Amino acid sequence: MTWLRTTEKAALALILSGIVLLVTGIASGPPSASGGIVIFIGPIPVFVGFGDPSLMALLLILMVILTAIGFILLRIGGRSGPGAGPAGA
Repeated sequence: MTWLRTTEKAALALILSGIVLLVTGIASGPPSASGGIVIFIGPIPVFVGFGDPSLMALLLILMVILTAIGFILLRIGGRSGPGAGPAGA
């Protein structure tokens, strides 16, 4: 994975950790009437969910953490590719 930049590795790690969390959540117990979805609009996650209020508080904390990580990765990575340099360069 030497061809991936640091930000790409971090993004891949976040995606894989999210998949692991979903799989362990599904496998940990019987299904219940709760759920949710996270939609990323740029670096800002928008969460919609229903179910146990204590679970919603935990997911709200997770959303704040994901927002912070998204902003950090956005500031570190910036733009890349052709034309990403300063104007006139």
